Amino acid sequence: MDQQQLQSVMRLRELSVRHKTAAKNQLLALLSEFNIKASKKYGGLRGSIESTLEDAENGLSSEFRTALTVAPSGRIVVTT
Repeated sequence: MDQQQLQSVMRLRELSVRHKTAAKNQLLALLSEFNIKASKKYGGLRGSIESTLEDAENGLSSEFRTALTVAPSGRIVVTT
């Protein structure tokens, strides 16, 4: 692999890491608006999302639940 290709691969990897970190931080901020905290003790972000989805009496709409369901995978689907 030549130098230019190697540099391109490294930049794409760095971009991917930045996007993943930004998405995680945005999701953490969004959940904190609903007073939902993520803790490593309880499975981190994914564990917090799973426990939030399991709580049927937390008043979250089905659309918000759907968005939370697909958020950890990075495949956000918006339906109208």
